[in-house]
Amino acid sequence: MKGIQFNFAVAFATIGFLFFLLPPDAIAENHTCYITSTDPNFFFNVYDVMPAGNRVNLIWRGKIKEGQRALIKTRYGRFYYDYIVDTDSQTAPLSGVVLLCNNGELISVP
Repeated sequence: MKGIQFNFAVAFATIGFLFFLLPPDAIAENHTCYITSTDPNFFFNVYDVMPAGNRVNLIWRGKIKEGQRALIKTRYGRFYYDYIVDTDSQTAPLSGVVLLCNNGELISVP
């Protein structure tokens, strides 16, 4: 019986210790969100953003129809987007901003 109690105490202490080692965002946040658009004619490019602020891989692109939303899954909990009004035009994308993306929140972009 003492062996079971000891094993339970060791397991509990290990879990408690690991809880304090993990960064808070690893515990509480899942780095997903949804975006909606105010204009269904915008075509979006969404990029993952590293903690240092660098854009990395393209994680989503497309249009968002009125009343719909797009699921964004980021690795670092932030994303950058740019957009164009007409996908057939040769104009450069309009700049967006870096936004936080956590816990399935709904974010409105232009």
